[in-house]
Amino acid sequence: MAHGNGPVLASSVVGMLGGLVLPVVFPAQGANLAVVAICASFGGMSSRERLPNAWAVLAVGVFTGVVFIFSTPHLGGAGGKLGTIAFGSVLAVSGFRWAAGQLDLSNAQ
Repeated sequence: MAHGNGPVLASSVVGMLGGLVLPVVFPAQGANLAVVAICASFGGMSSRERLPNAWAVLAVGVFTGVVFIFSTPHLGGAGGKLGTIAFGSVLAVSGFRWAAGQLDLSNAQ
């Protein structure tokens, strides 16, 4: 991406592609998969300080997917559900990284 295009634009591109492609490729579950892709893209908007490598981003994506699956029957129509799931997933992965000594939160703002 060109300089100046940030994580919000990247998340919107992921959401748009997921919304256009996944329902066509997977007719039965494509709409749900598109929603999960959007949810995971919210987690991907985190800073490099919080998610410094692909493994941390992958962990957030997996955590987001699992939480989404377990929350699907609950909180239907609740506003902010996707962002809250992504936020909680990033916090959980950051907490695991901190506990493992891979993240220094002493200078966190």
